[in-house]
Amino acid sequence: MPDFSASRSGLLPTKRPTSHSRDDAAAAGSSSSNSQFVAPSPTPRRSLQFLALAACIGFLLLQLLPATHVRHPADPTRTWIPLDPKGSRISASRFDSLQKHDVPSSNVSAHDMLGVASSSEGANEEHATATQFLKGIKEPTVHVFVSTNEMDLRPLLVLINSTIVNARNRGHLHFHLIVPDVVQANWLYKLKHYFDVKIEMVGDVIAIQALQNYTVPQKATRIEEPYSMYNFVLPQIPLVYKDIERFIYLDSDVVVQDDVEELIHIDMEGKAVSAVEDCFLNYSQFPSLTSLDALKAEEKQVPWLADELLEPRTCLINTGVLVINIKSWNANNLTQAFEWWITKLQKGGKADGRLEHLEASLQLVLHYSYKKLDAAWNVHGLAHIELTELERDYLEKLYSKRPDKRPFLSPKADHAKLLQFSGKYKPWLRESTRDHSQPAISLCGIKAKECASFWWKHISPDAIEFLRPLTNQVHN
Repeated sequence: MPDFSASRSGLLPTKRPTSHSRDDAAAAGSSSSNSQFVAPSPTPRRSLQFLALAACIGFLLLQLLPATHVRHPADPTRTWIPLDPKGSRISASRFDSLQKHDVPSSNVSAHDMLGVASSSEGANEEHATATQFLKGIKEPTVHVFVSTNEMDLRPLLVLINSTIVNARNRGHLHFHLIVPDVVQANWLYKLKHYFDVKIEMVGDVIAIQALQNYTVPQKATRIEEPYSMYNFVLPQIPLVYKDIERFIYLDSDVVVQDDVEELIHIDMEGKAVSAVEDCFLNYSQFPSLTSLDALKAEEKQVPWLADELLEPRTCLINTGVLVINIKSWNANNLTQAFEWWITKLQKGGKADGRLEHLEASLQLVLHYSYKKLDAAWNVHGLAHIELTELERDYLEKLYSKRPDKRPFLSPKADHAKLLQFSGKYKPWLRESTRDHSQPAISLCGIKAKECASFWWKHISPDAIEFLRPLTNQVHN
């Protein structure tokens, strides 16, 4: 018989109850009648619940106990090896079986195998949090010395400003300035008006007047810059500031274009001086010295007299930027050696003072023992008006075409870390903007920018006005 029959209305089919439905109904009835015979669910004891929780916590605390066994990752059997409680060494008696699997011998600690120092080796070491550790590190101080007899404050203003602008940590900078006595107080006030770094005048600390014997009248040279006793302050600094590890010595006519703190951290390889070489000014351009044999016969006990003189084509040290290791300098008595060479160079009353240049004197003192700095740390000659033949030869070899003699060109200025305006035509001796009817003095970089523009961008119009009375006093 079909499961569906017509409903009373005759419109919708109605499903008849099947045998399964009747069985389900019967089962439901019997279950309700039998529910009175089912036992109730058990009620757990509260004490057992707390006991289970305590056991879990106990197992967690066991993880904090020191290790007693270790399994070596190279052991295919994964054998647990007991640690010696006296020194965290692996027990030799339990380690013999592992030697079959080429694992370390018994005198190797488990901590060493895991790349951690053993507790016996580090028992006396002090441990500190990251914050405590970093606070214990002393920040470096970058000591910068500048010596100048220039009576115009603007070169120092540009030097200090360009150094600060390019410093990642200006708080590390400490400037020591050696300037004429008559301007010390006034300049210090004006410099501190502009800059919030450590600046001090140290001319009183170093006996400047005692250096007058180092200079003699000199004829005009290509450098065309007057040399004075302030050029010979450098050898005296290590004698006065013995508590400083290193310092940077800068000429006053430089513009810094990178962080000078980098110079403090270079590897000087035990040398006393690190400097850039100037191969356009070499030893052959200076008058010949007395023969080495004559010097040795006269001074038999001079430890700094080299076995041979410098080669004629030796590149000279450029003193625009120097890094001095004071401990190494004093250990080798370089100040005494410097003074000895100056005396020898002046002996005989030489009228030509070119040998008294700091570059030549320092080169004779150091001979070849100094650390060479990257040439980018001193791109110099930017106050010259023309190229020497040696410079023209170099540029022709480098760029396959020979430049004109004028103006002075410095293609490598684009990548310079320090620019030095050595030469006669200093930017501050000219107007900040050039009359285009006049030829350029010097051009820097591939785009041929006027070199003086790199200097003038570090002094604002307000600063120029602030310093104008002092500037007019100097140049009038």
